[in-house]
Amino acid sequence: MGLASHVRAGAYCLARVEVLAKANVLFGFSVGVTQVEGVRCHHFAFVEQDIDWQIWIEDGTQWVPRKLVITYKTLPGAPQSTAVLSD
Repeated sequence: MGLASHVRAGAYCLARVEVLAKANVLFGFSVGVTQVEGVRCHHFAFVEQDIDWQIWIEDGTQWVPRKLVITYKTLPGAPQSTAVLSD
């Protein structure tokens, strides 16, 4: 997958995040700036009734999502799903 495809996928993910956030998020906050696979990213965390989720978005003009973690709070042991996106 080329960079243009990643940028389009990233834009789609960000649009979906915005829609989902408006519908279900109780609150969210910026955790700070950190590295994902050596890429400088903005880390955001969001709380919903049944899940918590975090997203790391690449710093710069493209705003490509680099990592997503979802914690299922209502399931036994609060399992997590993690996706790391790279070039």
